[in-house]
Amino acid sequence: MEVALHPRQYFALMSPAQEIFFGGAVGGGKSHLLRVASIVYSVWVPGLQVYLFRRTYKDLMRNHIHTPGGYPELLKAMLDKKLVVWNKSDNSFDFQNGSRIQLTHCQYDSDVLNYQGAQIGLLLLDESTHLSAYVYKFLRSRVRLGGLKIPDLDVQDNTGKTIKLKSMFPRIISGSNPGNVSHNFFKREFVVHGEEPWVAPKEDGGMTRQFIQSRIDDNPTLTDNDPGYKDRVRGLGEDGMSDALLNGDWDIVCGGAVDDLWDTDVHVITGFDIPRRWRIDRSYDYGSSAPYAVLWYAESNGEEVILDGNVKSFPKGTLFVIAEIYGADKNDEGLRETPYQVARKIKETELESGIRGRVMPGPADSSIFDTDRGDSIASMMDESGINWYKADKSPGSRVNGLSLFRQKLRNSVDNPYDKPGIYFFRKSTIDCRNIISTMPRDEKKPEDVDTKSNDHFWDTLRYRLLDSNRAAVSIQVQGA
Repeated sequence: MEVALHPRQYFALMSPAQEIFFGGAVGGGKSHLLRVASIVYSVWVPGLQVYLFRRTYKDLMRNHIHTPGGYPELLKAMLDKKLVVWNKSDNSFDFQNGSRIQLTHCQYDSDVLNYQGAQIGLLLLDESTHLSAYVYKFLRSRVRLGGLKIPDLDVQDNTGKTIKLKSMFPRIISGSNPGNVSHNFFKREFVVHGEEPWVAPKEDGGMTRQFIQSRIDDNPTLTDNDPGYKDRVRGLGEDGMSDALLNGDWDIVCGGAVDDLWDTDVHVITGFDIPRRWRIDRSYDYGSSAPYAVLWYAESNGEEVILDGNVKSFPKGTLFVIAEIYGADKNDEGLRETPYQVARKIKETELESGIRGRVMPGPADSSIFDTDRGDSIASMMDESGINWYKADKSPGSRVNGLSLFRQKLRNSVDNPYDKPGIYFFRKSTIDCRNIISTMPRDEKKPEDVDTKSNDHFWDTLRYRLLDSNRAAVSIQVQGA
């Protein structure tokens, strides 16, 4: 049989790396590459066990079976000659040489346990950012050769260098566009490293990784057959989304709940000296095995400030995010810190930021007030001088919180000196895009943020936006 690939697809197919992320624009030929890779490697490596994942069964069938260029079409000659058997009952293809391609899905994180005993020689993940980082890492742990012998063949990698086929296995190839629940994970683990292969630390799998950018113009089959496709993508009407999908821009989040309003040039500003009469407070989303987040805020009372050397006055009620703590390790898992450890970090951050002694109590996840197992987390933090009160988590609070955030973002753009908006200090340790990029829309409830996303920063911000317990505080400064 013959299979056709465009140069960029071939570049990914013959990467000398073992863990490859082929990601970027829509229409770059990612799904086709995965199908071709599964077939080519199954022929080259007798007995290879290949698993191709999509998040849902419907997407799996639509994108790999019931589509032009799908498996039935690609494998037709081999199916006709009985060199491959299509097992429609479980969506698998058995090759005469013992290789097997298994098409499967993993809609929920718990579904990944169905593959605990799998021995995967080639793992393929289509639209991998739709799967959580947990699912990706769990499946990566199932990638192994066991007793499989890779043929001692010489092949040319994507640089033209001759290498051994066995050096390419076991192997993982993922493909996806920017956005969705694990956007940050793939950006951090692959995209930011550029396109040169590099070896991941042992604690991150220890495989040789490579990010390969996928662009729509790399797939002339699509652009020739459907020259109006780009215009339809632009017709989405949301600049952030269309730019991400057309350009494969990982600095723009696709499908986020506020992408149409977010503007880094407007919403991210240089930090300034906060007037003594401004209110400063914080909010807290609890986590132990999961990450926790703390955000600090300054709220304008209308008093003038010096911003970038110029005198500015922001409307009363304008909110500034001035500092943050994110309690997670590099795998985005919780640190399991005690309340006293978290309180100590909060104090240290306030000292470093020059705001210690000025910070008022703020809203926190109501779970920290639970006394079912003895002293509450809130009471233990209170012993360290860090005080909280319960955040509003009433029915409708998620939708209301997002509405308030969107309005403040819009005010910053449309009415910066008229209506209260929201801004993020550049000098804080936060990459403000982390908040925005962890706010994908809920597919079934577009007026809300997807609860399956890494929404710790968003929950923390939402508590403050909905805070109805704040009394107007007039701070008298001695000698002023």
